[in-house]
Amino acid sequence: MIIVIKINNLVFKIFYIIFEIINYYIIIFNKVIIMNNKKRIYSIIDVELLNFTGYIIHFMNRDILEFNNYGVTASDITDFTDLLNVCIELRPDTNYYYSKLIVVENKNDLKIKLLNDFYEIIKCVLIKWGNGSAQYNKFEWANIRQKNDKELLVISRNAVSTASDYLSELSSVGLTQPMIDLLALDADDFELIIQNIDNATETRDLKVVERVSKYNELYLNLSKYCKIGKLIWYNRNFAYYKNYLISRAASPKRKKKQKTTENNEETVANG
Repeated sequence: MIIVIKINNLVFKIFYIIFEIINYYIIIFNKVIIMNNKKRIYSIIDVELLNFTGYIIHFMNRDILEFNNYGVTASDITDFTDLLNVCIELRPDTNYYYSKLIVVENKNDLKIKLLNDFYEIIKCVLIKWGNGSAQYNKFEWANIRQKNDKELLVISRNAVSTASDYLSELSSVGLTQPMIDLLALDADDFELIIQNIDNATETRDLKVVERVSKYNELYLNLSKYCKIGKLIWYNRNFAYYKNYLISRAASPKRKKKQKTTENNEETVANG
């Protein structure tokens, strides 16, 4: 009977390890795809992009007749405005980062409780059979704090089954069914919160991709309309021409880096 149990535990561990390896590579593959989709095509910060886009929409409405000559209609400006509003409504990454952090902190608190309730059972094992006994080793308590969360979950679930098997033998040293039930409940809660962390991570990654995608789309439209705006006012009105210089959207540090480019544009515009 003992041999059968050991074989079953070994088979379970082998399947668990295989599952974890496959899951690990799936996660890595998905992260590679996500990282490839998270690249921004612009260098200015998001707030500057939003603010400058608002200015450009104002100038486009002012210059609507000139833009009509380049095939840009009032409907296009409306679509551009709608896209800007969508970008404004998208939550920043810090929002999802701290949402995940809250779940992680809750997990850490639950992990302490799980270990404490687990130890209450282990104390009974130590009293009955002692440290290093076969029964003690069966609970896999040694180096338990060095295990990762998913390993701890598996060990805790195994401990529930093992403690149930030894309940009659350990009842004389304080083990009770409620103690085992509490550990089982802790393990269920711990599994749920691990899943919540995985979900929070996935949500954050997806939202970052969505945000970067929309902001990239906004920047592409901004670049297109700024180019048209410069073409409209090239050698006609230098003040209006400067309205459409994207370098104006940069922060002071970035402006310093772009000074040469802007000066060259001014020279061209002045003929």
